[in-house]
Amino acid sequence: MQQLLQDLLREIPPSLIGVKTEIEQWLKMAFIKKMKNLDFVTREEFEIQLEVLQRTQQRCRELESQLKTLETKVNEGSKNNQ
Repeated sequence: MQQLLQDLLREIPPSLIGVKTEIEQWLKMAFIKKMKNLDFVTREEFEIQLEVLQRTQQRCRELESQLKTLETKVNEGSKNNQ
């Protein structure tokens, strides 16, 4: 973010250098306002959600395995009762 702002400021023509500070402040405020409208998360929040997702996926695989085992038992039990 800071690098992008600095790149933009370097592009200011020499004739506008006198208002560079004002432009810089305006650009920072505009950029911050736009960034707040986006749904960004911190790296820490992302890592936490990634861990939650991984645990959820593992639990889902475990439950799928248990379900298959139970289905097999039910199918075998119904065959034996016929």
